[in-house]
Amino acid sequence: LKPDTLIHVWKGNQQSYQREMANITSAGYRTLLSSPWYLNRIAYGQDWQAIYKADPQDFK
Repeated sequence: LKPDTLIHVWKGNQQSYQREMANITSAGYRTLLSSPWYLNRIAYGQDWQAIYKADPQDFK
């Protein structure tokens, strides 16, 4: 990949996308996280609270 490549992350759950974000950024690439806001992830009730709390910078 070219050094200026932007990698789009669509992993399924929080643990998966946090690990993927950490791996990609530690390799020197920029990322765009969409997993928490993917429209096909349907849940009933007050699922907006988890979506609202999703922090794309919360990974190690």
